[in-house]
Amino acid sequence: MIDDVTLTTAPRFELYFRQIVTSLNAAGAKMAIGNIPDVTSIPFVTTIPPVVVDPRTNLPVRIGGNLVPLVGVTPEQDFVLLSAAGLLGQGIGIPAALGGRGTPLPDEVVLSAAEVAAIRARTAALNGIIQTLANQVGAAVMDFNTEFTQVAQRGITIGGVTYTTAFLTGGFFSHDGVHPTPFGYAYVANLFIDAINAQFGGDIPPVDLFPFMFGPEASAGFAPSTAASGQLSPLALDMLFWSLDVPKLAPSKGGGPTPPAPKVTPKPRGKGRAGRE
Repeated sequence: MIDDVTLTTAPRFELYFRQIVTSLNAAGAKMAIGNIPDVTSIPFVTTIPPVVVDPRTNLPVRIGGNLVPLVGVTPEQDFVLLSAAGLLGQGIGIPAALGGRGTPLPDEVVLSAAEVAAIRARTAALNGIIQTLANQVGAAVMDFNTEFTQVAQRGITIGGVTYTTAFLTGGFFSHDGVHPTPFGYAYVANLFIDAINAQFGGDIPPVDLFPFMFGPEASAGFAPSTAASGQLSPLALDMLFWSLDVPKLAPSKGGGPTPPAPKVTPKPRGKGRAGRE
């Protein structure tokens, strides 16, 4: 981690954020501000286990009753990013004794325990700045950090349907593992509406979630950048095929179009917040 290169420092963040908030407040604007979620609450970070998994059974490999760590990864401390899937498919990160190359996963696809601790500490510092400045100008605050953590831990249940952060099947995050689905964005919109109404005594009606649960948008899982074209990004498509253990019939980059991804129906899992149960 390099300050102000890969991780914004608190002083720099406060300088620019204060300028934005002060300017809007001086113009008489009422504000609703969202804080920063914990990066480990999204499936891009949590989907791939830090141990070797048998692709035939999708269960962790055990030798002598013990799990086998991926090469270069410390289980229960490090996170393997979703972008590591292609490398694992090439045998990188898989011990040579199990048929892999025996070479460690590169740093860019692993969040070490030290990096996670640094990110969480910085997130807490920046969220403290956000809350302090919001209080100074009377802005509403939507607590992304708490809400996304609760979704990750317990899921949310609405109308008997439970949404989780599980990759592809959870229904809350899209196929890239980072951006919410249309349902996820509608749910977040209602959290903002709740915060605005509470702070300013408003009566803005909530977004109707029915179309995002049972209408045409219910099966959509595209990130905003891909929704307009109806196409998955190459990385998202790679992740989709990898997670379903389906071989690609054509490359996703060059050489012709990639076949359509199989449809995945979200399945209820866990219990959770909205309902609120």
